[in-house]
Amino acid sequence: MSTNNIPDEDDEQATEDSGDFFTLQQDLITLIEDFRATHLVDNRKMSLKKFAEYSGISVPILTAITNGNRWAAKTSRETVEKLASALEIPVLQVYILSGFIKNDDVVYTTNIQNTLELIYRQMSKDKNMTYKLPKKSVWNTWPESAKIAFAMMYEDLTNNILLRYITLPEPQ
Repeated sequence: MSTNNIPDEDDEQATEDSGDFFTLQQDLITLIEDFRATHLVDNRKMSLKKFAEYSGISVPILTAITNGNRWAAKTSRETVEKLASALEIPVLQVYILSGFIKNDDVVYTTNIQNTLELIYRQMSKDKNMTYKLPKKSVWNTWPESAKIAFAMMYEDLTNNILLRYITLPEPQ
């Protein structure tokens, strides 16, 4: 293992049986598990086999990643892209969640207003929301807390997770 806690290429063979990547990519594994739990198949948690079909990634590779026996960042670029697409996240986020890229390596900031604007745009494209969604001029007058509550209801309605990585400022 290198000094920055990122496994060296030579370490991959040694960790095949021990699952040493489990802790390193715990955030990615959790996201996969959350996705499977919120995307039900026949009113049950999506199986790993169904997730493999959905993502286009083989069951053995997904099993190895979720068990921590394979480092997601060391799979092919195509596999990382398929995983990102299935989880509806950027490819870069897969590398971050797998521990290959640290948060400090990337400078990216977002704020709640931008996030809520993106969510509003997504809701406005949803045919099921056209009659429920307020007009943009009305939306802009709502307090932030009302927009967040509305977005959370939309999440529940659609089984989408839109506010997962949002950090709300402490009330003053």
